[in-house]
Amino acid sequence: MAVREILLLGNPRLYDACEPVEEEESHTFNSTVQDLHDTLMQFREQYRAGRAIAAPQIGVMKRLIYMKIKEPVVFMNPFSIRKVRK
Repeated sequence: MAVREILLLGNPRLYDACEPVEEEESHTFNSTVQDLHDTLMQFREQYRAGRAIAAPQIGVMKRLIYMKIKEPVVFMNPFSIRKVRK
């Protein structure tokens, strides 16, 4: 739909906590996912780099990630499990 401005490292909005995507609203993110795709593809064309982009990077403060390596993949509410070394 649209190439959006990418918020750069240091932008205070990138340090805000994001809201989770609720199940009942997940179907409303088609335009955001399209914007993430368009923005990532334009970034790749310009810089020849980039595999993923998160919604907060385009100002959408939701836990949503768009990744395209071979096929596009969308992650909603991702989390990581960290191993703690003793």
